[in-house]
Amino acid sequence: MAASARVKALNEVHSVAVIGDLLTHAGAREDLGEGQALSTLQGDLTLHNLHYAYDNDGPALAGVNATFPFGKTTLLAGPSGSGKSTLLDILLRLEEPQSGSIQAMGVAASDYRLADWRKQFGYVSQEAALFNGDIRMNLRLAHPTASDAEVEQACRLAGADSFIRELPNGYDTLVGDRGYSLSGGQRKRIAIARALIRKPAVLILDEATTSFEQSLEQSMLGILRSTMPHMTIVQVTHRLPANRK
Repeated sequence: MAASARVKALNEVHSVAVIGDLLTHAGAREDLGEGQALSTLQGDLTLHNLHYAYDNDGPALAGVNATFPFGKTTLLAGPSGSGKSTLLDILLRLEEPQSGSIQAMGVAASDYRLADWRKQFGYVSQEAALFNGDIRMNLRLAHPTASDAEVEQACRLAGADSFIRELPNGYDTLVGDRGYSLSGGQRKRIAIARALIRKPAVLILDEATTSFEQSLEQSMLGILRSTMPHMTIVQVTHRLPANRK
C-alpha cells in the first residue's frame, strides 16, 4: 500500500506543479479587473473582420464577419480545423485576435472588464467534466449559493430533473470519479444544467448535445428558448435540423 501510494503521489507531482505555475502567473497574463464594468449583456454580438493565426501555421480565421443575434439561437457548423474552437476562444476572450474586434452594445469586447465579460457566458463542452461527489455539489460549483429550487429549475431546463429523481438518492447521489456512474447523456445534461444555474446571457453548447437523440435535443432547446427568451445561444454542431439549411 505504501509503495502504491508513493507511485501515485509521484505521478501527480507534475500536475500539481503545472497548476501551481498557472495560479502563480495568472495575474501577469490577464488583468481581470481593468476596463469598463459590465453587469449584463443585452444586445447582438458582432464580429468585425477577425483575423487569428497560431504561430506560423497560417490563419485559423481570416476576415470573419458575423453576428450572433440577441435572444436567438445561432448554429456554428463546419469540418474539423475550420476554426470553430478558435472562434469560441476569441468570443470568451481566452484569446485575442491579431486584428478585428468583437462588438457588444456599441463597445469593443476588449474594453470591458475581463472578469465581467466572462461572467456573461455559460460554456458546455463535448466532454462533460463531473467530480467525485454528489450531483448537487457538482451543480453548485458554478453557483455556490444557489438554492435547492434554483438547482432543480436548472435541471428541469436541461432535461435532467426526471432521471435524477429516479436515482437511489436523488440529487444527493454520488456520481463517482468523472461521473462514471452516469451515462454520457446524463453527464452532459447535468453539465448543461450547471451552466444554466447562473442564468448566463450567452450559452455556448460546444457539441454538447451530439450524443442526444435529435428529438431530445430539439425539445430541450425549445424549452430553453421559451423559458429564457433573452438568452443568446451559440450551438456548435455537426448536424443541422431538418428544417434548416
